[in-house]
Amino acid sequence: MSFPPKSQLWHCGIARVDIDEFFARGGGDPATSSFQKSDIVWLPMPGPWRYIADPFGIRQGNSLFIFVEAYDYLTKKGTIHRYAFDASLRLLDVAPCLEERTHLSYPFVFKFDGEFFMLPEQSRSGQLTLYRAKNFPDSWEPECVLMDNIPAVDPSLIEHDGRWWMFFSIAGERHRDRRELHLASAAQLTGPWHIHPQSPIIENFTHGRPGGTPWKRSDGSIILPLQDCSESYGGGLSFAKISRLDVDEVKIEPLDNYIEAKVFSEEWKDGTHTLSRCGDVTLFDVKKYLYSFGRYAVDIRRELTRLRRRAL
Repeated sequence: MSFPPKSQLWHCGIARVDIDEFFARGGGDPATSSFQKSDIVWLPMPGPWRYIADPFGIRQGNSLFIFVEAYDYLTKKGTIHRYAFDASLRLLDVAPCLEERTHLSYPFVFKFDGEFFMLPEQSRSGQLTLYRAKNFPDSWEPECVLMDNIPAVDPSLIEHDGRWWMFFSIAGERHRDRRELHLASAAQLTGPWHIHPQSPIIENFTHGRPGGTPWKRSDGSIILPLQDCSESYGGGLSFAKISRLDVDEVKIEPLDNYIEAKVFSEEWKDGTHTLSRCGDVTLFDVKKYLYSFGRYAVDIRRELTRLRRRAL
């Protein structure tokens, strides 16, 4: 343990550039992309000892809605908040939109058959629940359980060749959720879902955990953003290319393309672990470490709150 204690903070931004630009950057060579740090619109920070991470977005009319994990060190729990922006990326408002008894993160949102869905990570509950918008974007209700008794981590969906495909990790010992990339598929979004016979399809710390929205390229291949956890959790973004994806076989190739946090920020340079496509903009998060004795005060407040509740 470090002294003062070490805490991680995350921050989210909007880059005015298509996700293919970041993929083309490879190692961050400016010659391969027109992207500049001035192209970034940062989401406001939520306050002391809180952070936002895992941004996913949907455009609706002239508005852009971004959904994030909102984490509070005082409760050690994540909930889902949404940020609304206008067409010029001016912030309109912020509101909580989903909370459960257990931790929520990675709010993978998408539109299908005219309806809005969200598939957040909730591995601590031991199941994976799909939510449907009751009143978009602020009210969500459970649609169905896609997986039970499987602590799926960072589930990422794509529809391909008439089937739904889910890339995910599984929580377990020895950082299993950072080194095993699993795959499942279903004929219908609501299931039943079946684990692919080749799963896990990757077993290493550099390409072993999803890191954003999969997308299709013009050549028919699928690009999958992944987290590099070889040196630290969410240390950077790696990628894999999928050239075949069916119920019998998956051909996946880890790529050399790589994104470091410093591509986005010199201050928030300790990691990046989500890259999400949203039309002509790309959403991302970045990490920095905070070394502060203030963490002790937060931990004490949390413990006192817990003791008060037990005494009631």
